[in-house]
Amino acid sequence: MSNRKNVFYTQTCAEKITLKSLRPINSKELNLIKDFLLFNLNSALMCIDNDNYMEVVDIDLIIV
Repeated sequence: MSNRKNVFYTQTCAEKITLKSLRPINSKELNLIKDFLLFNLNSALMCIDNDNYMEVVDIDLIIV
């Protein structure tokens, strides 16, 4: 959670996530991965800290 952007300026934020892949990822798979991560990350953050919950609206994916 220490890599969050725009936490103090807006009510939304973006997470930066690095993925390692042994093969190329096409755009359809990339969208599925992004949707999966957004849903599960927001679900986990609600359980961890409901009082200070801030929805993650975007993920910056870095594919290595």
